[in-house]
Amino acid sequence: MTPIERRAAELEREFPNAVPVPVLTTARAGSAPEGTIITTPAGQPDLIVTVMTPLAQVLVRTARTFLQSFVGFLGAGALGKGVLGSLGVEIAPNDLWAVLQFAFGLAMFPTVMSFAQNALELLARLESVLPKWRA
Repeated sequence: MTPIERRAAELEREFPNAVPVPVLTTARAGSAPEGTIITTPAGQPDLIVTVMTPLAQVLVRTARTFLQSFVGFLGAGALGKGVLGSLGVEIAPNDLWAVLQFAFGLAMFPTVMSFAQNALELLARLESVLPKWRA
């Protein structure tokens, strides 16, 4: 009995009335060409394969982090003294340009950290694919 099967048996004993959730596992021999349509069971939409380069993946993740951080800090800046007063940040809520600069400036750090993390992840994957490139 594998560890996963043992854990499943433990969960069945612990939660006897639980409804099992079907798990779908897929395997691929290689990457499918761009635009390949994967048919699904009736009543469900078909899947279309969209291949992204690793650099595009890193840039999309970085942009998402920037937008999330920017909007969060923009909201905090819009609340003015109430939220930021305890931090010593003095921004008048009606000064839109100051709030935008504040949000942009603070959003840069998580964006740079996200870019660095994703770039290092990409390099680690590249190292496993091309071990001859190791230093």
